[in-house]
Amino acid sequence: MYKNNSPIFITGTWRSGTTTLSRMINAHPDINVIYDGIHLLKYISDEDIKNKTLKNIKKKMQLINKFAKKRFEKKIVIINKDLKNFYIETLNQLTNNDKKIKGEKSNVQWSKIPIFFKLFPKGRVIHIIRDPRGVLASWKKFTYAKGNRYLDSIFNCFGSLNSAIEYSKIFKNKRYVLIKYEDLISNPEIEMRKTFKKLDIKFHRNVINPKYYKSKKNKRWKANSSFKLTSKRYFNIKSIDIWKKKLNDYEIFLIENILHDKMKFFKYKKFQEKTALDKKNCDIIKNKFLGSKFLLSGLMDFLIFSKGQERVPVKRIK
Repeated sequence: MYKNNSPIFITGTWRSGTTTLSRMINAHPDINVIYDGIHLLKYISDEDIKNKTLKNIKKKMQLINKFAKKRFEKKIVIINKDLKNFYIETLNQLTNNDKKIKGEKSNVQWSKIPIFFKLFPKGRVIHIIRDPRGVLASWKKFTYAKGNRYLDSIFNCFGSLNSAIEYSKIFKNKRYVLIKYEDLISNPEIEMRKTFKKLDIKFHRNVINPKYYKSKKNKRWKANSSFKLTSKRYFNIKSIDIWKKKLNDYEIFLIENILHDKMKFFKYKKFQEKTALDKKNCDIIKNKFLGSKFLLSGLMDFLIFSKGQERVPVKRIK
């Protein structure tokens, strides 16, 4: 019944390299991965998996088609509420081609990975992580979220890194791939060969050739870097440490103290030797968090429950 029982799901934090990764995977002749898409898994709950049907399908399809119209100029029509049919048919109608393997890139959705594997036991997941300092520097420059909400990427990174540690253990026998952005940029062919081997898909050299990277309109995709770098190399290793020039002392201090254990686990070296900040920088941090209920809630979740976040600082569609 289903043309594709092993789709690809790509996720990570904002500015962690998910779009670049999706364009690389999409360059494979047998694969079509959509990006900036529908975020299908957010509409599927554990209850839906248990009941094998999509609850409130009419309301959910209205929301899905709002995305589909805005981003793909299409309308999705689902014949029945069967979960696999819902997921695969939506991907098929959005991609509209005959490639064997379909997939979606969806940021800030790592908590949905277990649901994805319940739905597709032979599915394929790529979870990309990046040095949280690089994420924050890029998100600070790139985001249109107002005020200091860009700092919430610290708690998103905590959530993503924490899940990456857990999933690497519990999904070690699944087609789950964990990629570090820094490794991908430094050695794209090595990382892609390892990735495709784990995904059980034959490697193709198109995936490391930028001329095959396509946009939603099937035109040459342009990298969406936050910064203008002097090198013209597509896989630009200068992006790895650019945060050293773009972040303030208090921002680096925050990241390295909140994420110390996670960064150590993934071998992201500490940059600052400071154990405390001066009064000026302490006051800056205090004012930023006390002036934002959004940020303060993330900080409280971390301090009280040792919990990260999986949320966006702005609505996905205005």
